[in-house]
Amino acid sequence: MLEEMPFPGSLRGKSHPDKMLIDHLRGVERTIGEIARWHEFEVDPKEIAVIALSHDIAKEHPQFQKHLCNPRVRYSHAGPSSFFTLQQSGNLFLTELVRNHHGQFQNIDAVRNYWFSRDIEDIGEAMEAVLPGYKLSETKFHTFLDHLLQTGWDEEDWYRARLLASMLTTADRMDAMNLEPFRYEKPERKLTYAQITSALPPSDISRWRKQLAQAVLDKVNKMENGGMYTLSLPTGAGKTLLGIEAALRMHPKTIVYCLPFISIVDQVSEIAQNLFPKVQQDHYLIEGENAFIQAYRYWNEPFIVTTFAHFWEILYSPRMNDTMNFHRLKDAFVILDEVQSIPSDYWTGFGKTLQFLSKKMNTTFLLMTATQPEIIEGIELSRPVAALSRSPAPSRYTVTRVGRAPLETLPSLVPQSGSGLVILNTRQSALSAYRMIAQEERDRKLFFLSRWVTPEDRSHRLTNVKKCLEEGYECLLTATQVVEAGIDLDFQWVIRDMAPLDSIVQAAGRCNRNRSASLGKVYVPEFITEKEHPFTSYVYDSRHLSATRKTLPESFSEKESAPLIRQYYQELRQAVSQTGAWYDITIGNWGNRYSLIRKRIPEALVLIESDGHVHDLFEQIRTLSKDYKSLDTRKRLWNRLQRHAIDVSNELMQNWIRETNSFLVDETCPAVEELEEGIYIVRSQGVGEIYNEETGFAVPPSSKEEAEFE
Repeated sequence: MLEEMPFPGSLRGKSHPDKMLIDHLRGVERTIGEIARWHEFEVDPKEIAVIALSHDIAKEHPQFQKHLCNPRVRYSHAGPSSFFTLQQSGNLFLTELVRNHHGQFQNIDAVRNYWFSRDIEDIGEAMEAVLPGYKLSETKFHTFLDHLLQTGWDEEDWYRARLLASMLTTADRMDAMNLEPFRYEKPERKLTYAQITSALPPSDISRWRKQLAQAVLDKVNKMENGGMYTLSLPTGAGKTLLGIEAALRMHPKTIVYCLPFISIVDQVSEIAQNLFPKVQQDHYLIEGENAFIQAYRYWNEPFIVTTFAHFWEILYSPRMNDTMNFHRLKDAFVILDEVQSIPSDYWTGFGKTLQFLSKKMNTTFLLMTATQPEIIEGIELSRPVAALSRSPAPSRYTVTRVGRAPLETLPSLVPQSGSGLVILNTRQSALSAYRMIAQEERDRKLFFLSRWVTPEDRSHRLTNVKKCLEEGYECLLTATQVVEAGIDLDFQWVIRDMAPLDSIVQAAGRCNRNRSASLGKVYVPEFITEKEHPFTSYVYDSRHLSATRKTLPESFSEKESAPLIRQYYQELRQAVSQTGAWYDITIGNWGNRYSLIRKRIPEALVLIESDGHVHDLFEQIRTLSKDYKSLDTRKRLWNRLQRHAIDVSNELMQNWIRETNSFLVDETCPAVEELEEGIYIVRSQGVGEIYNEETGFAVPPSSKEEAEFE
């Protein structure tokens, strides 16, 4: 309790405009306690009391009290608050946690530089300005510095610091928004696995899936909590339901289902909502009803469907706000689906992180994919690939390597009948391919998808493609890699521009997925530009392509894909040096950032005025205050806005501005405009030329050559 701390019990200030400081400190302590109790963390209650009751103590300073009435008056409270944490505990981790609780972790050298540049007299003056008569003991400060100089940080220290940061940050933000601690619940199902599968119509594919599922479920019954597992099954084998069933049989506190793309998050969420009464769909485009969850993407439900990008930030981001869900991994079952999407130079470190957390937090990890990389040494839940031989048809497709060819030859490769998928490596080559196909095609319905199509339009497009396929109408979809993994589409043939072998196999998984045809056909040309550069070289790492070229035969069938994938990953292991956050974690460099999504060229956000409200939404965001009260509203509006947004290079947008500088809407507004640095808008009159509803963003005529690699 605060009264037991050596701080004077006469705090009179406020922490927020509507809350007394003493009430906020007590509220944070209570919320951390509730989080720790439900998740059954063995944490020292004295440490919780210290960080909770000191983290905002410097808000008592007169300058901060003035700031609450006049935001122009500035006072940074976190640093001075940490002086009180240091005096009370002498603990480096607790002190640093409080000092950075509105910022981010720092590397150990930066921490040393900060504290060794502090003067004991200056610290004392800062503390007395907050609470008169209170100073830091000189002996304690020098002992602290001696320890800081001699100590090193490792993964055990990282875990302790990140866990405390997770609970403090969550409790602090919740109490600031006047929220009571959440009442967490464990996952409860509405339907059993038998009920779900019995409803499926009998067919060759359902019998095949049933054979595979039974072998998996036999092993699932032998799983242990806190274990590391893999599930390697071909596309269309029913991994999603099997993964969820495996999780349920372990009776975890929480199930977290992670996927590489938002489109698949939506797809898996639909499945989960049929199985569970409470499912939280978590990605940046989701609009939630709870202001706290909307603002911070906090996981409060028993079943979470999220993205790899967010899961990665929870593990590795130095930002305090990104740690908030870290404690939710305790006793959880985490499913990582399509895990081959993790960059190969991160595999070893990522695997070591999962292994470490499985022991520290009793977290069970299941890595699922048709193309399983060597990330962990886990127990495989599926039977050997030979199990496929029990199916009515050993292979659903064959893959044929075509060789190098100009993109202009694509129409000659397109089969004259059947529904098909054409996947290109760059947005510009996909658009060129679509236009070439459109000139030749007369009977089949055509669709186009790339990341130059807004999320709103992509969602409608995928729905229309699925409807077309399900109703038996022939169609052709030309796309970039946005349809490569996890999307439940079933075509009779696929053309996939040269790519790493795992990407080729993933693309092949969209071919004859449900065994509706006798044998699907997958063709792998290597399209080249007019200067004879392969398009694939603009997108993929040369080491991945080299390993693929060494491994990829002239042709192979589905049943031969697993040994080829193993050979490919062995080649890749030898070629790719391992890096990533884990190696920094073990030496105390916790302030470095490792992004899961790597962009070669900085891109701007481009808003598409497709419904007449996009610019109004942006203006609403600009007029909002920057304080915590408007955080929920800002996030909600941004999420709505980003459904109508794409990423395009600044250079291409500047070229459009130059080419349309005399093309005005209502004689005052340009068709395309830079609203602020890095944010553009294509107004309604530019829709059609700059952004086409059928094909998305159009490259300016003056930029055709430089946009070849886009």
